[in-house]
Amino acid sequence: MIANANNNKTPNNPSPSPAVVDKDFTDSFDLTEQSANLEITEPGIYELTGELIDHSVIVNANGEVTLYLNNATISAVEMAAIANVTPNALTIELADGTENILSDGGASDYDGCIYSDGALTIKGDSGKLDVTGKQAEGEGITTKSNDITIDGGVINVF
Repeated sequence: MIANANNNKTPNNPSPSPAVVDKDFTDSFDLTEQSANLEITEPGIYELTGELIDHSVIVNANGEVTLYLNNATISAVEMAAIANVTPNALTIELADGTENILSDGGASDYDGCIYSDGALTIKGDSGKLDVTGKQAEGEGITTKSNDITIDGGVINVF
């Protein structure tokens, strides 16, 4: 995994506190501490909290990955906010009672704000996900495999 630390948090717009979770995560990342794209290179379950500005989360693992969004905001500029660049499955799970926000900059080779080469599942009970896709020829959420499953949560695509 590649993770560079830098505080990109806007003082006037603090992120809500993460939900208390009892899960066995492979790793947890406070996105506020990232100064570059976060690349996930190993299969597993990863908790993402905080705010990532101008960068993306790139999944490039040799197996299935779950991204557990826990009051996460990702505002990408040059590509998808979340991009799974492998044919392996990607699951995005929304922590209960959280609000998660994703947006892209519209200048990418990927056709969505959330993009996956492999199957994509978005799930959650009471978690919320707002997706703002700005790709000219794309969507808010897209996969190369055309295999998308929505299993709960409140999902708004703009």
